Formats: sequence, structure tokens, C-alpha cells
Amino acid sequence: MKSHKKGALNLSINAIVIIVLALTMLGLGLGFIRGMFKDITSTTGQVQEQIRQQILEDLRTGNKPLSFPVQRIKASVNEKKDLAFGVMNTGDSSIDYTIIIKRWDDNTSKFMNLSSTQKSRAGDFFWDSSPQSLKPRDANVYNVVHKVEGTSGTYMYKIEISKTKEGETPLTEPEEYASKSFFVEVS
Repeated sequence: MKSHKKGALNLSINAIVIIVLALTMLGLGLGFIRGMFKDITSTTGQVQEQIRQQILEDLRTGNKPLSFPVQRIKASVNEKKDLAFGVMNTGDSSIDYTIIIKRWDDNTSKFMNLSSTQKSRAGDFFWDSSPQSLKPRDANVYNVVHKVEGTSGTYMYKIEISKTKEGETPLTEPEEYASKSFFVEVS
């Protein structure tokens, strides 16, 4: 009888030791993964800040009203792309403007406005379409998220900065302040 009790006790102790070791390893593994995600998040934030600073520097040194460093976006279906562009007021008075993204329409042979949440043939674009303002010689960087959907092909788009007010004078019709065309290549 004693040998069965001793064997059962050894089995219980071994099971407890294995469970404690497994939980310890699980905790260490989760801590390692959490640390990796913190590092990745930190690195991503640093890269985004570097891109933002490069765009601002490009605007200031080139005295350009619009800086959009991407000419061609290559992506696969269901992929998300984070894009950034900068706007600078190169004039001597403040301006109010809106950001518009347009797509090329083969049927009409013209660029057509997209809304900030409208799907296009190459996917969805999301951006801040609310009115913006810049004082003279000021610049700002904006983000656009593009979720690629649709069919394979190459599509042409344009970012347009449309001025609605200059100084204290509202414009009767918005006028193009700056624009840049780019392509989305879906594979």
C-alpha cells in the first residue's frame, strides 16, 4: 500500500512542477513578445516622425506648396498603406483650404473627386477632409490611409489642395493651390 501512495505523491509533485515550469515559460514568452511589440511600436513612431520631418524639410528648402514624396504605390489586394504629404503656405497672408483626393475616370477623361470615405477602383482612401488653415510660411503634414481593394491594374490619382480663403477674403469658387498626381499599382 505504501508504494502506491508514494508513487501517487511523486506523480502529483511532478505534475505540479511541470505546471509551474509551463506557466513560468508562458509568462516569460508573453513578456518577451510584449517587449518586442513595444520596440516595434516605438520604431514605427520614430520612422513616422522622421518621414514627417523630411517632408517639412522638403517644403521649407524647396519653398514648395505641396510635398508628396510618393510617385507610385505598389500594393496587393487587402493591404493597407500609410501615406503622408505636407502643405506649406508660401504666400504672405493666411490661407484656408481643403484636401481633395481625385481619381482619373477613363470614361470622362477627367479627375473626379472622391469623398474621404468613398471606395474607388483601387480601394479606399481615408483622410481629414475638414477645412484647414495655415499662417504665412507655416507648414503641416497630413496622413492618408489607403486600403487596397479591387482588381489588379494601375490607377491614377491626384491630391489637390483647394484654397477656399486667402487672408480675410473668402473665395467665391475654391481654387487649386497645389496638386500632385500619383499612381496606385495593384497586384
